[in-house]
Amino acid sequence: MPGQKNMISKKGFAVHAFTRIIIMIILFFVVFNAGKLVAKSLFGKPQYFNDFVSNLNKEELGSRQMLITLDKESAVVGFSKSGNYECYDCGIGIQSNHLDAKFERPSADECKDSSCVCLCQNVMVADKGSSEPISISCEKLTCEKLNYEVYPEIHLNEAYLNKYKQGAAGSGYDIRSYWKGGFFYSRGLGDGYQLLNGLPLNTELSMTARLEKKNLNGNVHIGLCPELPCIQEDKYPLNQK
Repeated sequence: MPGQKNMISKKGFAVHAFTRIIIMIILFFVVFNAGKLVAKSLFGKPQYFNDFVSNLNKEELGSRQMLITLDKESAVVGFSKSGNYECYDCGIGIQSNHLDAKFERPSADECKDSSCVCLCQNVMVADKGSSEPISISCEKLTCEKLNYEVYPEIHLNEAYLNKYKQGAAGSGYDIRSYWKGGFFYSRGLGDGYQLLNGLPLNTELSMTARLEKKNLNGNVHIGLCPELPCIQEDKYPLNQK
């Protein structure tokens, strides 16, 4: 019957149109999400890095615990207002003020005349032998300006080091490492990379750190370290040159 055929034809057309709409919606979301990923990798910054910077730039003074989230083979590096990040006595052995690793201060606009923090993706190192410090660099470096000065020297205090001499992960550490010109936290760099910051190897997505902020001589300084205190004026007075 002509009327029945028309009804069947209309139903078939409606089903076909509905199917096309569903396919178009699915394709839209696939393309949209893919575009977001491409945009983030080319122009943006991972949200975890934005959150990290936001925490460092908050106004409140004092100290608190914070989480550092990182992708594999990546790191966050903080730089004081001038100079490079350097790690001294970061190997196992007797304290000797030996420079074991360094990361040259980037030329990014965010780091000009200011403390800054950078996300280092795909960490690369150049080991020139025991007489020369390991040189750290990145395949991709993204930096942000900090509102406060990074304390110029951070000692990894004995409370933290003793924890690792009492049977916890990383047992056997007997070092008195300290950082000059910033801080360095990494994830999944492999064995032998403790020399970069003097800390036990980290493979976890997130790690715990302590953030300390103090008003010193009228300026707010921040220190990031494994255990408080991060800012130790007795070991490095600000007027020390």
